[in-house]
Amino acid sequence: MKYMVLLGLSFVFYNSCGFDCKSYLDKNFKPSAIDGVILNKQKGQTGCFGTIILKQKSEIDTLTDVCYCVPEEQEFWKYILEGDSLHKSRESLILEVYRKETVKKFQYPCCNQ
Repeated sequence: MKYMVLLGLSFVFYNSCGFDCKSYLDKNFKPSAIDGVILNKQKGQTGCFGTIILKQKSEIDTLTDVCYCVPEEQEFWKYILEGDSLHKSRESLILEVYRKETVKKFQYPCCNQ
């Protein structure tokens, strides 16, 4: 019984850490627009986050902390390749990947979903 209480308390503390991915994305990612070509992607040394390097309006830009530990239907990271065009409208969390004659849409990946 003692272990069940400890397990229950651990679950409550773990789930109440205060980080709300959706709120974070709404504040930090949703307001920006993306319209560029992917040059490279790099996984971080540890964890579930990587960086996407892209060219937008003749400038090199980066998307940092892109989560790649997500369910299969959200595998934006796995799908994208160098040379793909990436588009995101302001106030949206939908990423559109253009490759040759196809367009594939993804919800911006969030690691705590």
